[in-house]
Amino acid sequence: MTKLLEKAFKEASKLPEFEQNALARWLIDEIISEKNGKNYLLIQKMN
Repeated sequence: MTKLLEKAFKEASKLPEFEQNALARWLIDEIISEKNGKNYLLIQKMN
């Protein structure tokens, strides 16, 4: 795990449980989309 991702998870751990779960679902969906070649969600969010 990179230092940046570790820092992101450390910050996320400070969020309420509901927000942590929402973030986790979003991240999992992004990873699955990327694996399927559907990275348009990530690109749109970065723009």
